[in-house]
Amino acid sequence: MINPIQKLAESRNNRQRRFATVVLGAAAIVVSGCAATNVSPLDSPLYSPPAGSVVALNKDLEIRKERSRVYIQDGRIFGSIKDVEVYAPWCAIEAHRGGAEFARPFTVKSGAFDVVRSWKGIDYAAVHEISGPLTVAAKVDKDSNRSPRVWVSPIDEDRPMETLATYMQISSIDQPAVKTLVCGVFADSVVYNHLRLSQIQSTLGDVISLSLPSSKQGAN
Repeated sequence: MINPIQKLAESRNNRQRRFATVVLGAAAIVVSGCAATNVSPLDSPLYSPPAGSVVALNKDLEIRKERSRVYIQDGRIFGSIKDVEVYAPWCAIEAHRGGAEFARPFTVKSGAFDVVRSWKGIDYAAVHEISGPLTVAAKVDKDSNRSPRVWVSPIDEDRPMETLATYMQISSIDQPAVKTLVCGVFADSVVYNHLRLSQIQSTLGDVISLSLPSSKQGAN
């Protein structure tokens, strides 16, 4: 019998090969498309909002106590990933705080944040069944130096094991604890690809406005 960890490893290897194929194909399409029809790279799933972009939070958001994120989906606000429709695109604002601060709710005030850098990444979930439908999953962002996060959630064998994510490191002098805007989608819920800019903007709705540097908006 194949154990859950071995099954995950095999699934991950298959997905990585499929992802490499899709990425190369998408890159070829973008290059040839720009040359032939002047299509903007903003339409590519490989595009990430560049440094110099501005994330404008249009309303205050509250992060629950002992949580690091507040979630946004279709312009609606959710306090936990458990409240989000996980098979559709979602975004989250993340704040880093510790000790007594982490034990209290945290308000992210409306205002502007500069995008310092951005990148595409894949979150892997290593799954081990305990009993019944309960599962412990260690979530690891391969492009991050942070320690894995562990949580308990309902799961079945068909639940996707990877999230395709667009990360934006954001900064504000007035709110130094607010560090990240991340938008993602479970790998199995889409043709295996990252979110496009238009999908990210649609997910954020009127909660967050994302402005690109003027020099980048018309680039090809």
